[in-house]
Amino acid sequence: MKTITLIDDNHTDFLLLNTWLSQDKRHKVLNHYHCGIDAIKNVGHIVSDICIIDTYMPMLTGMETTFLLLKKGYTGKIIGVSHAFHREDMIKSKDAGAHAYCRKEENAIFSTIAKLETESTCFDLAHFEDWKGKNTNYLLSEKDEDIRIKKLNPHFKKILLLSSKGLTSEEIGYLMGLKKHTVDQYRAV
Repeated sequence: MKTITLIDDNHTDFLLLNTWLSQDKRHKVLNHYHCGIDAIKNVGHIVSDICIIDTYMPMLTGMETTFLLLKKGYTGKIIGVSHAFHREDMIKSKDAGAHAYCRKEENAIFSTIAKLETESTCFDLAHFEDWKGKNTNYLLSEKDEDIRIKKLNPHFKKILLLSSKGLTSEEIGYLMGLKKHTVDQYRAV
């Protein structure tokens, strides 16, 4: 049985992924994180065989989350997924260290997991071109944005991002020209 961690900011997508994977007795979802920052903070508890990461998430993209998970010691396979199956995102996911990239669709995910059992990576450019030719939602990624992020103070966004990369309050304060106390106040929220 393959154990899986899901990292997806969209609750509906998580429920779909969890349902698909749970119905197949060969897979078991162990963990779910709503953003890359939560996953990075808990990387020591992520012991699954596979980590499925949404490409478009607020604060940390799927590619940034992939890079940081691997840097912090995650040893399983990583699959980047998205409703918007962009060639550029596939390349960025590969460059970040992901083992595969596919559409956020049941058959594509199961096919990718199966391929990863026999291959070290699964980046199928022909599959992408086929999808692009048939799909009318090619630019979906431009609409896949969390409006709550727009409401955050720019300092708060930057402090969250730097915190997720492991910087201390003093280091963040130095980089941003803020006092440690101010950074601590933002981080306490």
